[in-house]
Amino acid sequence: MTIAANIPTIAGGSLTVNLTSTAPTFIVGPNGAGKSGLLHHLFINYNNIAVRISAHRANTLSSNAIQFSPADKINNERTALSQDSQSHGRYLEWSSESRSSLVLADLVDADNALARQVRDKLQSGDVEGAQASAENLPPLSRISLLMQESGIPISISIAEDSSIVARKREGNAFSVSAMSDGERAALLIGGRVLTAKPGALILLDEPERHLHASISVPLLSSLFNMRSDCTFVISTHDLGLPEAFPSSSVIIARDSAVKGEKISQWDVDVISSILDIDDEIRSSIMGSRRKVVFIEGGAGSLDLPLYNLILPGVSVEPRETAFAVQKTVDGVRSSSKLHWVQAFGILDRDQISTERQAELVEKGIYALDVYSVEGLYYHPQIQALVAERQAGIVGGDAAELLVDAENALLSSFQQHIERMCARMSEQKVKDALSRQFPDWQTISRAGPITVSVDAAEYLSTERSWADDVVARRDAGAILARYPVRETPALGGIAQALKFSSRATYEAAVRKLTMDDNRARAILRGCLGALPAALGIAD
Repeated sequence: MTIAANIPTIAGGSLTVNLTSTAPTFIVGPNGAGKSGLLHHLFINYNNIAVRISAHRANTLSSNAIQFSPADKINNERTALSQDSQSHGRYLEWSSESRSSLVLADLVDADNALARQVRDKLQSGDVEGAQASAENLPPLSRISLLMQESGIPISISIAEDSSIVARKREGNAFSVSAMSDGERAALLIGGRVLTAKPGALILLDEPERHLHASISVPLLSSLFNMRSDCTFVISTHDLGLPEAFPSSSVIIARDSAVKGEKISQWDVDVISSILDIDDEIRSSIMGSRRKVVFIEGGAGSLDLPLYNLILPGVSVEPRETAFAVQKTVDGVRSSSKLHWVQAFGILDRDQISTERQAELVEKGIYALDVYSVEGLYYHPQIQALVAERQAGIVGGDAAELLVDAENALLSSFQQHIERMCARMSEQKVKDALSRQFPDWQTISRAGPITVSVDAAEYLSTERSWADDVVARRDAGAILARYPVRETPALGGIAQALKFSSRATYEAAVRKLTMDDNRARAILRGCLGALPAALGIAD
């Protein structure tokens, strides 16, 4: 979905900005530039689809119980919409306490609606449809996953008395009203976004309020992934937010004009990269030091949510390619303008040689111990923990599930073994050729130059190695060494473990990582010395 939003300008006329659900739009600028006013302008013009989360929002909960009857809830929602549409809605929030309670009511309503949907399908005999609906995480479970992926070790649930309670790690339940400022902020923001109607325009003002920078980035990333149907516009003072989403567009608000109580015009520019912002604006809103890890993949890739779970307290920012990761880390480490950033990188191991890995570590870049991030999700020890959980849910024996998963991997791998071996021989052949490239002295002799490599020998050696690991049924070695994501193997593993799809299995791995210290320790063990360099202990 694309919204062509018109912004009246101080110079006269208007600027059209395309807001899209495929990438977020950030509004940045110094205090007084009219960022909140611009969000309010968008809200008034699109209030039929807009959800506005204001900068002056309440961050308290007087109770963890639902305080509205259905009729009262509807009346409060209508009054809030009417008040927000007035000019004073830019800087005043009507009945802040009621709004916080409305978020809890929306979460419970959504949870109940999903339960009714499953029940109705079962009663109508649609067992398959009921199972499909049941695979959808209830909103409160999605909130828990959202918070865990954001580095907040809190889970949210409905108690027997229908109140909403929180648990920290494996501790006792307590009222959500007693959570910390940051925990409540994540709950209230997440609750508004996750219960928004399909295709909503989400207008979020200063998400960093009450939230540490290491939390706000993964929180937004998870919200973007969970609500990919929505269009997000975020106003912020933290340039680290748009920097974390390179595909985002950025509106720079430089100044605004006020008529009465209403901001009516703006001095704005639209840019495609936050790194294009001039130093004057950068220095007015930046200055903190933080640790950041650049990873391969986009904002919606498998990498980001998993690394956010296993690297708490660190900003994780995606880059599209391995080259982009290396270039960014090198650039940040060598730039005096970015002195507040302690930059590191993670690369898929792919076919990086041991010597090259050592060189990269000197630059703060670490290669995985497995071929790619899929090797983390489908690590045999992770599969074992998932199978243990799955057996308790769907029944059966965990050991038997693992045997089925191993068989699925081996069967698929053997069908593609020739291609897999050729893929692993490819870089070795290229390296052997490059070592024979002539230098200038050889070229100056003006004679014919012949360069040759016995590719068949490399392929034969690799095939012998592959045949050996298949004979030994060494699933871990296969997953660590080969690009099995290019085969149906991963889908076969997920199906063998009784999941309907790879995506469902991978979501279960993230939930496992959120809950289980053993899983986090296994995954961090695949990152080499990076966790120690970041000061993260198991």
